Amino acid sequence: MEAIMSYILNPRHKFITTNGIKVHCAIQGEGPAMVFLHGFPEFWYCWRHQLSEFARRFRAVAPDMRGYNTS
Repeated sequence: MEAIMSYILNPRHKFITTNGIKVHCAIQGEGPAMVFLHGFPEFWYCWRHQLSEFARRFRAVAPDMRGYNTS
């Protein structure tokens, strides 16, 4: 049970390069993708609670928009 909770509560961090732009994403869960997009001046961390909840049924992805945090 502890391993499952750790998996749900701790997102993986990945850099994706597309069209020459490197974008940081926090990813949790497996299954169909659900993407969380932040507004100004936030970054992926504002979705941390939602990622944990939706990771039970989806692959929850929260990218840092271009120019924010580590993107």
